[in-house]
Amino acid sequence: MTVFVLVHGNFHDGSAWNGVSRCLEQLGHVAHAPTLPGHGRDVPTNVGYRDAAESVAGYVVQRDLRDIVLVGHSGGGVAISHTVEIIADRVQRLVYLSGWVLQDGESILEMLPAHYRELFDGMAAQSPDDTVEVPFDVWRSNFINDAHEAVAKSAFEQLVPQPYSYLVEQAKFTTFHSLTVPTRQRRLRLEAALLSLLDSRVRGNDGGA
Repeated sequence: MTVFVLVHGNFHDGSAWNGVSRCLEQLGHVAHAPTLPGHGRDVPTNVGYRDAAESVAGYVVQRDLRDIVLVGHSGGGVAISHTVEIIADRVQRLVYLSGWVLQDGESILEMLPAHYRELFDGMAAQSPDDTVEVPFDVWRSNFINDAHEAVAKSAFEQLVPQPYSYLVEQAKFTTFHSLTVPTRQRRLRLEAALLSLLDSRVRGNDGGA
C-alpha cells in the first residue's frame, strides 16, 4: 500500500484528481488530493507557491502521512518542489506529471510563449481579483487537442480561475537541489503504474463521450 498526495496544476483544484484517486484506491492505495490556496470560486487569491507549499505540508503533517509519493501536475510541480523542502523526511519520492521544474529565479510566466504572456497579462489587469482564466479555444487547441470534443468540454467545465501571482512568482529554493531524493525522480517522469491508471481513465472518458 502506497500513500499518494496528488497536487493539481494551474486552473484546477483537488477534484481534478477524483478519477485517479478512485483508481488508486481500488488498487489498495491511499490517495489525498488537497486544493492549493487561491484555487476555486470566491476564495482569497493573493497567494503563491510558498503559500501552496505550506498548505500541502500542513495537510500532510496534520494527517501524519509518512513515506508518501508526492505527485505534481503542471504547476503542481513547482508546488511539490517547495513542499518537499519542508517535509523531506516524509517523502518517499517525487513524481512530476508534466510538471514544471523551475530553477531559482524562474517563473512559469516567463517560460510561456510571448503571446500567452500578453494574453494572461491582459486578463489579470482586467480581473477584479488578479486571476486569469483559459478561454475554451486556447484550452482546446493547446492543452487537450488530442481529446474528443465532449471530453475537452467536460474538462473545461472543471477549470477554475488561476491566481496570477502563481504564474509570476519567481522560484526561490533553499534545499531542493541538494536533497537526498534521487535526482531522476525530480524530472518530468511518471511511474508506469500511474501512467497505466491515467491511460485507463482517459479511455474510460473517451468511451463514455
